[in-house]
Amino acid sequence: MPATTTTRPQLSYLADQMNDLNQRGTHFNLRVLEDEQVRTVSGTMSIHMELEEKIARFKNTEACVVFQSGFAANAGTVSAILGKDDFIISDELNHASIIDGARLSRAKIKVFRHKDTAHAEELLKEIAVEPGHKLLITDGVFSMDGDIGPLPALCDLAEKYGAIMMIDDAHSSGVLGRNGRGTADHFNVHGRVDVQVGTLSKAIGALGGYVCGSRDLIDFLYHRARPFLFSTSHPPSVAATCIAAFDVLEQEPERIDKLWGNTRFFKKELGALGFNIGGVRPACAPS
Repeated sequence: MPATTTTRPQLSYLADQMNDLNQRGTHFNLRVLEDEQVRTVSGTMSIHMELEEKIARFKNTEACVVFQSGFAANAGTVSAILGKDDFIISDELNHASIIDGARLSRAKIKVFRHKDTAHAEELLKEIAVEPGHKLLITDGVFSMDGDIGPLPALCDLAEKYGAIMMIDDAHSSGVLGRNGRGTADHFNVHGRVDVQVGTLSKAIGALGGYVCGSRDLIDFLYHRARPFLFSTSHPPSVAATCIAAFDVLEQEPERIDKLWGNTRFFKKELGALGFNIGGVRPACAPS
């Protein structure tokens, strides 16, 4: 079952902000209209909501919001949920969209050595008594090196120090986990990751990005994520393409088995030619 907000106190402050919007009369619900405009005005069609609901079920979360790109999803989310009094603890090889989102948020940024969970804990200890929210963020599969992030250990740290746990799963969705459900499924840490970001332009083969998490998180992003608020919605043909691609992932798992077979063969032959390709890596390596 999807994790509920009551089990993840790290993002409870977003519900308080949504209550404040309600009291001020500036809260809204997305209206389903058949028009291709900004999603919050008249650009939300039933097929957009169908896609978001499908992704949420696929990722085993309460809700999902689709952005115009994976870059917009990362940058828009980080800059929306944090402010100048907050902290970001980020892997040094995280994607550029995470880095830009961190800068836009104006939060204090602390960078830990690549996949070095001991260094990440040192940084969390340094700010443990500081006011403000803490966001611990990593790529699931790193785009340039192709290695897998130490998600279980980072989840442990997030829970120990009360940090928000966020993962960019762009390069692992469609590759890792059951039917390509991603890193959280690969490591079986469902309910321990507060924010899951993914893309619709890699394994899904279309365009766009998405964020999955609690209902409170997604409602908050509907109201506060600027790339979502100020961009035109996807054409319905794109949404339909994405829905069909998720159907393929769920109904034809042999395609992922074939991908991994090709990957193992490719790496074996590279090794035979004398290339150093590092450790065990998914299909995006070497980049």
